[in-house]
Amino acid sequence: MNLKAASHRFAALATCLPLAPAGNPRGYDGSGRRAERSGAERLTAAMALRGGGRWALRASALRGGGGRRDGGRIADTPQHGALRAALRKIIDKEINPFVDKWEEEGQFPAHKVFKTLGQAGFLGVDKPTEYGGMGLDFSYSIAVAEELGSIRCGGIPMAIGVQAGMATPALTRFGSDELKKQFLTPTISGDLVACLGISEAGAGSDVASIKTTAVRKGDEYIINGGKMWTTSGCQADWMCLLANTSEGHPHRNKSLICLPMNLPGNDMQLFFSSELILLVLLCVHVTSGKVFQIRANTH
Repeated sequence: MNLKAASHRFAALATCLPLAPAGNPRGYDGSGRRAERSGAERLTAAMALRGGGRWALRASALRGGGGRRDGGRIADTPQHGALRAALRKIIDKEINPFVDKWEEEGQFPAHKVFKTLGQAGFLGVDKPTEYGGMGLDFSYSIAVAEELGSIRCGGIPMAIGVQAGMATPALTRFGSDELKKQFLTPTISGDLVACLGISEAGAGSDVASIKTTAVRKGDEYIINGGKMWTTSGCQADWMCLLANTSEGHPHRNKSLICLPMNLPGNDMQLFFSSELILLVLLCVHVTSGKVFQIRANTH
């Protein structure tokens, strides 16, 4: 199956996802009944929260829109279309005209690009409003992902995807309020660039086989190991790092760590010009408050 066909197949699957308000993933109100709040209402409310200017205008334009989905493309409603159109304007003005220049330089200005996207809300479409997100359901994230395909290169959409959809979901769901305020909020706003530290020389899709360790000593964890194929690693301010934090079963002994990239012991080596790095971690010390565990779903 080619990428285009796979994209349409995934889009078709995503149309089956229910619209659920942020913080209420099952979509039920307090009485146990299914909450009936349209995507238009949630998008309007999320945009209105950001105040005047273009957000107020866009929120006003989205009021009263229907919830129709038709065709082979995910979420072809006026609300999703407005979100796409706003993103496309940014891409056409702030990204595509500079792609060739950035390709020649071997790097794009991640902080500048992400700040532009963050100010417009595109780095937290499905994230909670209390941390700066728009609080919309996953169909809006798919609409954004589809529109990112109009960027005339592959590296920038990948970096945006890591920022919004790989480095932050677990933090959003399992992280403490303190960690969310320290890392999630500025990542959604585009003030921080994030990367993901999972793959290693001997483990990638087989996540249980990672060798990086984080051993607790007092109020700190001491990290040793290495990560590779780390998108945005050269410009990232922090990494969502997976490490073994105990000697238990390999499917249950791991934790995620919000790792600032400027700590002593981080040694980065750049591969090619794609911002994929090899990160060597040698006795890196982090406080225990930056560690959180992924809790298994027992339902």
